[in-house]
Formats: sequence, structure tokens, C-alpha cells
Amino acid sequence: SAKYCTIKELPDMEKYEARDPLYSITSTQWFIEKINMDVVMEDLYRQCLTLGANALINFQVEPHSDTYSNITNPIIITGYRISGLAIKRVGL
Repeated sequence: SAKYCTIKELPDMEKYEARDPLYSITSTQWFIEKINMDVVMEDLYRQCLTLGANALINFQVEPHSDTYSNITNPIIITGYRISGLAIKRVGL
């Protein structure tokens, strides 16, 4: 996710990084949420368990970018797209 605000308006600053590292306290700019892959993989694991799966096949992690250009201050947010097929193996 991303937030367009000043650093004073940003709750949980440690979760975000400034798009422009040379920002000032009063300037409004984009702050991009940092990605913690350990948390992402734990969330994926929990989602598979919720589905009743005990295996994941065709697992892929790919870089992905979303462009938001129909706003006043356009931004490209870079992240990851994770895909795979959750299955339940029998006979284990």
C-alpha cells in the first residue's frame, strides 16, 4: 500500500519508507509500505490451511508493479505477485 501525506500524518512510520528519501517533515509525498516476506509467507501458509490444503504446487513469486496515474500525483508501486495452487494430498 501507499499513503500520500506528510510524515507527521503517518502512523507507524517504521512500516513505511519515503518515496523520496530527502523529504522534509512538512512536505507531502508518497510513503510506500515495506514488504516483510516472512509475514507474507506466513499469511500464505495460513490461507492454505484455511482452505484445507496441505501442499502448494506451481508456486511462483514474481515482481509486479501497479501504476496509479489518474490521480494528482501519479505513482508506481512495486511489489510481488505470489501464485500457486493449494491442494490436499491424500495418503500422507
